[in-house]
Formats: sequence, C-alpha cells, structure tokens
Amino acid sequence: MGYQESFIRFKDEKILKEQLKVYQKRDKGNDLADIVCVDRVKKEVHPFRVGELVAVVSGERSEQRDKNRLRNGLGIKRVVDIVFIDNPIYWEMAEEQGVDLGDFLREHFETLSDEEYEGLLK
Repeated sequence: MGYQESFIRFKDEKILKEQLKVYQKRDKGNDLADIVCVDRVKKEVHPFRVGELVAVVSGERSEQRDKNRLRNGLGIKRVVDIVFIDNPIYWEMAEEQGVDLGDFLREHFETLSDEEYEGLLK
C-alpha cells in the first residue's frame, strides 16, 4: 500500500481521448486511483515521444502495478504502458544532469491547461 503517481500510455491520441471520455462518465466514488490530468511530452524521454499525450494517475500504488488492475480500477481499456513518475531511471537521469526530479520532469512534461483538457473530451 502507498501513494503512487504514474504516466499512462495509450497507443495514440484517439484512444486516449476515447478512454478519457469513458472515465469521465463513470462513478469514481470508490476508486483507489484517479486520472488527475493529461501531460504533453516536451522533450523525448524513454519511452515517450515529443508531442505524445499521457494520462497522469495518482492514488493507491497497488492499483498502478498491473495493467489489468488499473484498467478495471479506472474502468478504462487499451492501456499500453504504466510508467511510474518516480521511476529510478528518471532519478538517475536527473542526477546526471545535476537537477532534482521535479526539474527533470518539468523539462520533459507539461500539464495541459483546463481548456486543453476539456477540448480532449469534446
């Protein structure tokens, strides 16, 4: 048990939009994890490409350790990858660059504005 944040990858933006709509329509009252925002990749970092959109999930760590459990817990499908935000590889890369993890993540990802996020749901 514990708190975790993860990036959730889908095959493409069309599927991300489709699954966000499914997620928004369901009752989330008993969820152990939640989709809290969508980030855009600003700078390539494994396994992400520049411009790719990824859902950001936060909540119970155990819900994010397995694709099937995450899919069932969030009521979504077609998850390709779960990448933990506090991934040891990202910690190492940040250290090599002489920055903390927060700065490393801000260099590589940006959170969509509320307007951009709402646009995905249309």
